[in-house]
Amino acid sequence: MTHSFFFDSTRENMPLIVTGTIAIALYTCAFILQIARARRLVTTGVTGADGVRDPQQKAVLACVAVALIAHLYTSVGQVFTGRGISFALMPISVAIFFLINTIVAVGSVRQPLDSLYLLLLPATIAVTAISLWSGIETPVIHGLSTGLAAHILMSIVAYSLMTIAALQALFLAYQNRQLHQHRATGLLRLLPPLQTLENLMFALVATGFVLLTFALLIGFAFVEDFLAQHLAHKTVFSLVAWVVYATLLWGRFKKGWRGRTAAAWTLGGFCALMLGFWGSKFVLEVLV
Repeated sequence: MTHSFFFDSTRENMPLIVTGTIAIALYTCAFILQIARARRLVTTGVTGADGVRDPQQKAVLACVAVALIAHLYTSVGQVFTGRGISFALMPISVAIFFLINTIVAVGSVRQPLDSLYLLLLPATIAVTAISLWSGIETPVIHGLSTGLAAHILMSIVAYSLMTIAALQALFLAYQNRQLHQHRATGLLRLLPPLQTLENLMFALVATGFVLLTFALLIGFAFVEDFLAQHLAHKTVFSLVAWVVYATLLWGRFKKGWRGRTAAAWTLGGFCALMLGFWGSKFVLEVLV
């Protein structure tokens, strides 16, 4: 029997509501600062990818860094509940967005990744808010095996890396279109050089592909009955994504794929992953 995680006990869940709200507030501040910074760079014509950190950029990263602390506490509390471990749609989504934000924040130390926050922060705010106040029922797991835990962990990291790669692909497609139309205004000024953006995207895809491969192999080894556990559709979409990413990496190293072609294949693989993970969970936990 499952029951609502967030409304079982107001007193028990109040710390998570508080930390989640703090995370949302700080992410909102970071997003507002990033929008203001973007407008300033566009207006002045200064590039945001020159490696020089301005005060607004430092403020954005500072807000995100503090928000990650509150986000981590909220995520751990939602996954590791008093009733057991929950890998349901909302808790696991909050955990994935925590990992994505952490990877981007750490990567921003050396690479100009902060432009990703224009797309990432609104999604993070929305997912966290829904998880806190939706009251969606969350089933729990007891006695999680080591193999299944490894499968879930690798899957989460792989999904996170592929999500960042998909965001990079969106910017890459935009950048290619602007350059082909001989435009150098707007968002283009905020992005890193095309080659840097492309190389980073392929590095993320390659790393995520390795983790996705191991996650699938471990899943096949430790999950006994996919049909009984409603995992058949998720497995099919994951395998489709694996084939798409394998083809993309083959095309990159054998055919020199880049630009719009690389972005399209990256987004195609991500759509398959999204349908397999979030799509299947939404149908099973919300619609059914």
